[in-house]
Amino acid sequence: MTGGSQGYGRAIAEKLTREGTWVIVAARNRGPLEAAKEEIGCDGVLPMDVTSAADWERAAAHVAARYGGLDLQLNNAGGAVRVLETVRQEASDIVAIVALNLNSSVYAKHAWPGWSVYAAAKAGALAFSKGLYVELQPYNARFTCPIPAAGSTDLMKHAGGTKGVWKLRPEDVAEAAPSAYRLPQHVVVEELPVWGIDQEVEPL
Repeated sequence: MTGGSQGYGRAIAEKLTREGTWVIVAARNRGPLEAAKEEIGCDGVLPMDVTSAADWERAAAHVAARYGGLDLQLNNAGGAVRVLETVRQEASDIVAIVALNLNSSVYAKHAWPGWSVYAAAKAGALAFSKGLYVELQPYNARFTCPIPAAGSTDLMKHAGGTKGVWKLRPEDVAEAAPSAYRLPQHVVVEELPVWGIDQEVEPL
């Protein structure tokens, strides 16, 4: 579970742990990971940077050595980096946003002012998930792309805004996201949008 030390990722990790799943939470900073492990009782932590290919290889080797394989991978890490109009974005910010956001949100399918680069990264992640599903379908692998809306997490605060107060909570996404995994092995949910009823949707 990447991005597992806070927000949606932590809530999903806690939900799966309570159901008896062996969960490893991954994020950049060990301190918050250890705190999450202590509080939710998950099986392990893995400090890693999701933009680093070497870290992904190290993570794969760790999981294979400890568990013998992987049944479910949740790519939840992400961040807006800086929310600005496209013309005010620095090239380095654009590269960082695209590199970080290999997961999805409603920005993959809808548009809000100031979020253009972030939305492009999310749309790319959605397309990438669909492509991987087609390529790995002969191996009976399933891919679901959860698409959560704005929720009460720290994303906006870290992006330079204020922490939003929304009806959608991390624990709500934690109820919805794993539901696709629990379906019979012959059933695939391609996309799973999760909205709070207070979310305003732009027309595009």
